Amino acid sequence: MKLVENLRMENSGQASAINELKHENGELRHAKYNLEKNAEDLRRMMDQKKCANMELQRKNDEFRSDLEKASVVIAQKKSSIEELKKDLVQANQLLVNYNKHCDSLSKQLEEQTLSLNEKDRVINDLVNEYEQYKLVYNEDKHEKLNADLMVANRTIDELEQKLRKANKINMLLTEKVKSNANPFN
Repeated sequence: MKLVENLRMENSGQASAINELKHENGELRHAKYNLEKNAEDLRRMMDQKKCANMELQRKNDEFRSDLEKASVVIAQKKSSIEELKKDLVQANQLLVNYNKHCDSLSKQLEEQTLSLNEKDRVINDLVNEYEQYKLVYNEDKHEKLNADLMVANRTIDELEQKLRKANKINMLLTEKVKSNANPFN
């Protein structure tokens, strides 16, 4: 009996151990289920993150491409600006040269005007002398003086034509400077 009692106790201890193992096995299965569920959730989240990462990578590639295009455009703009600067410097130099030329023509015009005024005064003096001379000298001398007067008048006409041409040139140059002053219109 003692043996049966011992076997019963041993059996009872083993049944208790088996129940504990079953209970632990159930808890482990539950833990495994939770871990698998968590692993699935993590996989799903990882897939979502991968998709989001791929989208971000695509956008990053687009931004990089846009940045490269913008860099090319900026380089082209810089090149255009440099060319415009050079053109502007050349235009300014042309304008300075033109202004010098206009000043020179203006000075020549003033000198020619003064010269014409002086010649006009001299001619008037000559005409007055001629009138007095005509009263004193004969007809031959009179004809020679008329010829001299005609030559002087032709000279005056030529000088006046040169003055008009210089005025026209000055006016054309002024218009050209004005039109070149605004090359972007």
